[in-house]
Amino acid sequence: MTRKRIALTILALVAGVLVFFASDLAERIRLASIRQTITLTDTTRMQIHDACIYPADPNHQLLRVYVTYVGDDPNRDFEMRGEIARSPDDTAFNHIWQWQVGLSGSNTDYFWEFQDYPRNGTPIYIRIFLRPKAGGLEMVRIFQIPDRLRVTPNGEWPRSCVTKNT
Repeated sequence: MTRKRIALTILALVAGVLVFFASDLAERIRLASIRQTITLTDTTRMQIHDACIYPADPNHQLLRVYVTYVGDDPNRDFEMRGEIARSPDDTAFNHIWQWQVGLSGSNTDYFWEFQDYPRNGTPIYIRIFLRPKAGGLEMVRIFQIPDRLRVTPNGEWPRSCVTKNT
C-alpha cells in the first residue's frame, strides 16, 4: 500500500469515528463551556451545571440555569435575586420575571429561571444579588453562559447534567 492510501484510510477512519461520536462530543463541549463555579460568600460556592430552554407553555420559554450551592445555603442568610443582560456592564439588566426554584429531594440544587433572555448568539450575562437578611451591604456576582442552549422537553435534564460531572 502506498503512503497516500494509508493516509486516506486513516483519515476515513478518523472521520467515521468523529461522525459516530459527534453528538456526544458536541454535548460535552457545550457543557464544558457552561460549567463553572462562582464564589458567592466566604462559605458558599455556586456550581453551574447546565443551562437549557424550558418550553413552559406555547406562549413563552424559560431559560433554566441548573446550579448547586456548595457550603452554606445562601438562602438562609440572604435575600437573593437575579438579573440577565447582554454584557457584564449593561445597565439595563432585566430583573423582571426571574426566580429560583428548588429541586425536590435536595436542599442544595436549584434552577434559576429567567423568562426574558437574549437569543442572538452572544454570551448571556447573569447577575446575582445577595442582600443580607440581617442588614448590611448587598453583594453582586456576575457570570456568563454561552448562547448554546438546547430545549429540554418537559423540563427534563439529561443524565450528564443530573450527575453533575464537573
